[in-house]
Amino acid sequence: MLSGGSSISLAKQHSISSRQIRYWTQVFAIHGKRSFAFTAQYGIAKDKIKALHLMWTNSWSLTAH
Repeated sequence: MLSGGSSISLAKQHSISSRQIRYWTQVFAIHGKRSFAFTAQYGIAKDKIKALHLMWTNSWSLTAH
């Protein structure tokens, strides 16, 4: 995790799914600080392809445990 904590301990601390925390962590790793900010370019196919390529080359999975 970004701060060194496990997704399980963070999930318990914030009462959310550890899978959701892992997902948000991967989104942040791909997009950085702009991860959760609305932008007009959010839906551009180029950005989606870049994200998918990063996930594939780093063996990231949204469903991995």
